Amino acid sequence: MPSNLSYDLYDTANFTNSASNLFSLFQSAQGSAATLTKAFTNSRGAGQLPQNEDFSADWLGVFLDEIPSLADASAVWRDSYCEVRVNDETVLLTPLRRLAALNSYSGHFTQAVAADAAGIGLQGMGLALAIPIMIPGGTAFRVDLFQGTALAVATQAVRFVMSGTLVRN
Repeated sequence: MPSNLSYDLYDTANFTNSASNLFSLFQSAQGSAATLTKAFTNSRGAGQLPQNEDFSADWLGVFLDEIPSLADASAVWRDSYCEVRVNDETVLLTPLRRLAALNSYSGHFTQAVAADAAGIGLQGMGLALAIPIMIPGGTAFRVDLFQGTALAVATQAVRFVMSGTLVRN
């Protein structure tokens, strides 16, 4: 008997201090390397779901895993995009900032008299999909995140999440 679960599929790209990087997500299973921990990804297989599982994504979101500098809070989104491919067909292509979710840090701090700063980020609630993205088990899929602008820091973890229904047959 099939079981339906509310489920998130997530993976992480480490944006860097160089520009024009392409990160292909969900290409390595959780645990297949020391860095691919449950905190980094819950990828179910190398570029596909197990044969007995189907996933229907109805919401996509991207958030920053650490609090960025003010400059990097903007640079992460600049000239960056997301492409979702299922069975080697593009099913979504959108600017990365369209997927911003849970990124609005706020507050005020003073390091010195001349260095007041307010922490802000790109606000957003992710992207609710009117037509879900269907990923059948055993079918190749990937999510490409393109980093357009170099960051000031060496790395910034950028988390991509697809939320929806996982059906286990």
